[in-house]
Amino acid sequence: MHSASTTILSAILIIVYLILSIVIFALSIYAFILFIKLANRGIRALDIYIGEKEGHAKGDYYINNNKYENY
Repeated sequence: MHSASTTILSAILIIVYLILSIVIFALSIYAFILFIKLANRGIRALDIYIGEKEGHAKGDYYINNNKYENY
């Protein structure tokens, strides 16, 4: 009977481990997506800051090849 209870306990621990692994993996993907959104906002804010320092209109920011587009 001792080996049966050990087997059940091992199975439960494996299931808990798998659930925790899946949750941690999903949270890491979510955190990565949030980081990308934050980086995108930071780049936009930096572009706006640079545009204001260079004397461009408030809503304009640097995009590409010295072009400014209003967003």
